[in-house]
Amino acid sequence: MPQTEPSLNVIIDHVVPREIPADIGIFELSTLMSLEMGLNHIALTVWQKEEPLRAKNDTRMRTVHHGTDPRETRLLEYQFHWFGVSLCNYVSLVGFLASLNRGTVGREDLENTHGRKRIASACKAYMDRVPEIRDVLLWRNKTAGHFAIPDFRDDDKVVTLDMAPLYPISLMAHRYHVRQWDQGESARGARQYEFPQWSITEVYERLAPRYWPSFRWPEAETVPAQ
Repeated sequence: MPQTEPSLNVIIDHVVPREIPADIGIFELSTLMSLEMGLNHIALTVWQKEEPLRAKNDTRMRTVHHGTDPRETRLLEYQFHWFGVSLCNYVSLVGFLASLNRGTVGREDLENTHGRKRIASACKAYMDRVPEIRDVLLWRNKTAGHFAIPDFRDDDKVVTLDMAPLYPISLMAHRYHVRQWDQGESARGARQYEFPQWSITEVYERLAPRYWPSFRWPEAETVPAQ
């Protein structure tokens, strides 16, 4: 959560760090708080699903579709969707506020195309300096934010277009990952799948020191000895 100091300054990035006056972006700060609550809810929900795996020390890699309630599987797929989109929006908004505070951009830039492009460039530059979201951002761009098929880029591989609508979730090292799913050939015969794998709980843990330094996972419940 953006942390407010007695001087009404807000720390929006604890690693850089970035501290801004609260009145520089009241609406944006309010949205960051809402996004944080949603991201935290999703991460905790998935962490609780992973807890039995940690308790069993189960490190096998396998798809979640076998022996899993299909409704739970579908929901897990879209938790990745919601988390990926919301996280990228969160980081981009932090980048906007940081750029406003530095004077790189101003609100007057919203009034013309050149200024809007300057804002977009500043936000992208900030996101590029947050390595923890690199894999999530690529996945968001091709799958979660919009599917690659209707919003393609000229350099997209055929398999990117064929595979973008899929949400292949696997269990690896106590965590759920959205990952490369090698099923042989895609619909058009391509055999490479270029999207990276990532874990909601791992990404959230890595970002916590930057954005939510007071965050801790709940203590695992201990089972009394029999």
